[in-house]
Amino acid sequence: MMINNGPTGLKKILNEAVTATKRTAARLRKNLSVLLASSVLLLFFLYIPFIHGPLNAEVTHPDTDTLVENFNPYSEGSAHASTLYVAATETAAATEANINREEVSDSLAGFFKADIAVRAQDFENSPSLYELNTETRQPTGDSAWSRQQVQLSSPQDVTRGAAESSMVSITFDGGYSASEANIILDELKRRGLTTTIFLSGTFIQRHPEITVRIFEEGHEVGNHTATHPHLTDYASSYTHKTLDSIDKKRLEEELREAERLFTSVTGGTMAPLWRAPYGEVNKELRAWAFEFGYLHIGWTYEPSTRESLDTLDWVSDTSSRFYLTKEKITERITGFGEKSGGAGGGIILMHLGTQREEDRASSVLSEMLDGLIDRGYSFVKVSTMLSNNRALKTASRRKSIRSYKKLSQIR
Repeated sequence: MMINNGPTGLKKILNEAVTATKRTAARLRKNLSVLLASSVLLLFFLYIPFIHGPLNAEVTHPDTDTLVENFNPYSEGSAHASTLYVAATETAAATEANINREEVSDSLAGFFKADIAVRAQDFENSPSLYELNTETRQPTGDSAWSRQQVQLSSPQDVTRGAAESSMVSITFDGGYSASEANIILDELKRRGLTTTIFLSGTFIQRHPEITVRIFEEGHEVGNHTATHPHLTDYASSYTHKTLDSIDKKRLEEELREAERLFTSVTGGTMAPLWRAPYGEVNKELRAWAFEFGYLHIGWTYEPSTRESLDTLDWVSDTSSRFYLTKEKITERITGFGEKSGGAGGGIILMHLGTQREEDRASSVLSEMLDGLIDRGYSFVKVSTMLSNNRALKTASRRKSIRSYKKLSQIR
């Protein structure tokens, strides 16, 4: 029939084919537009609950800080126990550890030379304490910054889990000394308990065998920085402004170097938790560390009763008003919360080393544990206590992604 119709019929068929092709192309363009729009909307709705939400979980940016009178720590935002910020419980940080920073390269590449490690002061937090003169100096709290204030994604400091729970976490810091480590680890092993221990790079390098033991016995290891430096100016001004010598790159190097040393010694990885040396931390520092995959963990302080779960076990000067005998330490821990609703969700602070010759907290560790057990509390790792904390989940995800990228580069 095409042939019989001649040129006119052929032309008609070609026109119909062109028209059909144009219609098909128009439909494809329309479908692609719909697909693109749907994809954008899908990404937008996925971003809100799964990325933006966790990223800013439990983040607040209060306009003012609540100043706790006298020597009390500072609170930020809500006074709820699970969000209370405690910068440094009843303590004042002191002078820089006896390490010559000029010998250290910016990249920390040569920091862990044996002579530097040996010269590191053999204590955890501080030598003699500064006495706070409240008449001439007043703390300004966690919002003190040394740089331009910006809205950073900074989760609040974790100083307590759920107050209504029956869980308690007893945590230990390893900065330099390991004088109490084996005593503590023996007691925990005897009881079948595992907990969270924060180790510095200096500790790992000086005590690799204890580091391995901590890892092999199932304890959770958090990051205590590579060189245990001061991060804020609290020791000199009683504020928490980030020191000029500390920037985002330096903090990242501190955290990554400690992590690298831990992996090189144990073959394992650190938990996405960190604790600032001397309790010196602010929103800026927490935000930087959060980017690298670390959530800051403090310790518990109850402002209404001025009770604290900091054992102050590192204070060795018996003339200091912060010095506690072993009996006072036991009473401080086992009696916490009796007037304020209990010790649930509490985070206890102890150390793996001390300069004390007597009244060592490790000697009453068993009594402290028994006292809290008698009150119905059980001991868990920090990550277990915070299993539903969205900020911790975000930090863990970020840390995992960073590790994956690093392995991909190696391959």
